[in-house]
Amino acid sequence: MALLCALTVFVSSACAAQITTTLDVRSMATVDNLATDGWAWDAGSLTLTLSGVNIDAVECGMRLPAGTTIVLTNGSTNRISTRASGPANVGIKAFGDLTITNSSGAGSAGRLIITTATGDSTYGIHGNGNLLVKAGLISVTAANAAVQTYETYSCGVWFDGSITILGGSFSATAGNGPAQSYGIASGVSITIGEEGQPGPTVRAIGKDSSRRYSAGLMSRNITLNSGNITALAGVGGIGASSVWAWSGPTALVVSADLLPPGVVVGSAMMGTNNSSVLLDSSGGIMSNTVELNDGRPSTTTSASSVLTISLLVILALGVIAVGARKRGFASN
Repeated sequence: MALLCALTVFVSSACAAQITTTLDVRSMATVDNLATDGWAWDAGSLTLTLSGVNIDAVECGMRLPAGTTIVLTNGSTNRISTRASGPANVGIKAFGDLTITNSSGAGSAGRLIITTATGDSTYGIHGNGNLLVKAGLISVTAANAAVQTYETYSCGVWFDGSITILGGSFSATAGNGPAQSYGIASGVSITIGEEGQPGPTVRAIGKDSSRRYSAGLMSRNITLNSGNITALAGVGGIGASSVWAWSGPTALVVSADLLPPGVVVGSAMMGTNNSSVLLDSSGGIMSNTVELNDGRPSTTTSASSVLTISLLVILALGVIAVGARKRGFASN
């Protein structure tokens, strides 16, 4: 029986037909299209099971209702891409909270690969609520913003609420965005890993931004509990009002290639544990409070520095939120 199930998953993953229109399950009844299209929707539990789905749609790959859980079937590879330039290109649009996890049982983790075409603005995953990632191998790449104005931007992942990544592998890469370019951005907080647990592998990359709003990780508050974390960008690897790493990630790499004039960026040192850290000397962390591993403040900035950094972070978050509404992401 187990062999039959495994063969069924393999066949559905390998033979699923390509879907060329947006998969919108917001008002959809329960349906099982695993064998033909590599997906199934349970309207009662708001669970979308992916087992080899292949979507290549215009401007938006998926639209999901609030409270949706995406389950990646073990061993499956699931692809979501957008094509054609437009006012917005979004791989997955979540109209509220979204959870991503892997199916239970033995077998390799399921994969989710998201890529977008160029657009006025681009998002790999965009949501109005909170994002929780429990497991799975997830790769998100947003293309460059096509229109070069101060209202266009690119984000690998953006959620209005909090973003929590507890397990698996999560890679989010933004394209060049004239207004802003963020790998992973949240309007509230970003939490990676759990204390005392191995933690996920997270790679967040922001690209170039002519307005200098660029970061691998961007939020008001960022907590790094565990895992292997890389945050890279053209301006600052991490941008936040506060950065906390109480128990400490296994490895933390933060780097910035460009530094705008007048921005004061504090350096940081890890506490006493087995972690390895690389902080780019040009300014990897933009924050007024940085506490790593042992709870002792390891970055001290002057009052003017704190004010400058806080204003930049708040302004950046405000611009991206307003820009999202202008570009129609709330209803895309």
